[in-house]
Amino acid sequence: MVFGEFREILFFREVKEMIEFETELRARLKPDEAEKAWAETFEYIKEKIPDREAFLKHLEDYAQNGKPVWYAGRNPCCDDLSDRQLVKAYANLFRGIEREKMLTNASWATHINYYAEKVLECGKMTLEMTVGAGLGTAAVASKMSDSDFLTCVDIDFKCAKNADGILSHFGKRGVGIATSLWNLPFDDETFSTVCSHFGIDECREIDTVLSETVRVLKPGGRIVFASNESGYRRTKHYFDMYGIDRTEAQNLLKQVRHYADKQQIDDIMSKHGLTEIDYKSFGERYVAVYKKTHK
Repeated sequence: MVFGEFREILFFREVKEMIEFETELRARLKPDEAEKAWAETFEYIKEKIPDREAFLKHLEDYAQNGKPVWYAGRNPCCDDLSDRQLVKAYANLFRGIEREKMLTNASWATHINYYAEKVLECGKMTLEMTVGAGLGTAAVASKMSDSDFLTCVDIDFKCAKNADGILSHFGKRGVGIATSLWNLPFDDETFSTVCSHFGIDECREIDTVLSETVRVLKPGGRIVFASNESGYRRTKHYFDMYGIDRTEAQNLLKQVRHYADKQQIDDIMSKHGLTEIDYKSFGERYVAVYKKTHK
């Protein structure tokens, strides 16, 4: 089971127990009971991690001992799949029309056309890092030419099948692959562009993810990120439980190698010799483009 990346950090030593809790929760509650599910999840976390001291110890433990591996099962890259998951993944093959409607109605996504245009500016072989619900995938697929090819990776098999359904709907070439972002199954210098639509925000071991991103990018290629200005936005509710403010939270996020802010991305990109060539702010979100200038 794929669950929130920050809970993977907090419970990396108790993943089996966390999965059992979330499996029972999902089986018992209906999809429209999300608020109740969140409330019970936070109760569970507070029971297991009762105070600020314990919370900080969990983060320190991960900072020292956590690794870029999948803790949730036998496979170090992704889940083993049940028959139920396979059936749900098959259903995702038919979600292209839903994602097209999302593009039309996504009033919050003022960045989406700019992002897609930047992704398709350079080259014909593009890698998308994480698919999720597929809004970014649909934005890119809707603007692809017949000669473009989009490879989409996600640790969640069902999300990878989102990509297949979206590409099929728009009649474009590409494939969704379930795999780890920490050890991509591609040769060096395979892709002319690598992109991520809010996927980097949801990654553990951000240094390893970005290192792999650079490895599979051709010299002269580009990396395009749409992201939140701060990782605190996604994780605020966890830190609020323990009275930790934004400044301290962002420092802690960096220590556990979770996405913290754009400066963190800039520093890692610079370390790998990439240069930022474009940036546009959309309030709390941004689109940034980096260029690889070396082999």
